[in-house]
Amino acid sequence: LATFSLAQFTDPKSVTSRPGEHFTPINHTSRQNCQIVYIMGVEGATHHGFIPILEHLAKHQSDPTTNLPYAVDANPAVLKAGLFGWFYHSKIKKMGFKVTPSIHDPEFVQKVVQESCPDDDGKKHVLIEWASFP
Repeated sequence: LATFSLAQFTDPKSVTSRPGEHFTPINHTSRQNCQIVYIMGVEGATHHGFIPILEHLAKHQSDPTTNLPYAVDANPAVLKAGLFGWFYHSKIKKMGFKVTPSIHDPEFVQKVVQESCPDDDGKKHVLIEWASFP
């Protein structure tokens, strides 16, 4: 079984701010420790059958520096809260927001990334998002 790690891939840094737009960057340690795999599909498509394979591969990765296994979340509720505004009472409100903020809110983005991929646990994180579109 072949192994791979995030260290083999580089961040293309392809996201740039629009003119006049100011965005507070996220914690760079969290960014380096976080890989988000978004599987887009239509309800009933093959993405549900693909997720267990991808999850298995991700769980068998280990950080080449620390030798710790990757923390894999195949149902990332905090990320879903950030992307779709779901889980107001159990996630968003607990982050300190009185209403669901815009997906472009820098404070909200930072909290979603920090809670999804904490930088104080010494692990790399893989989030597998798979919400279907009916």
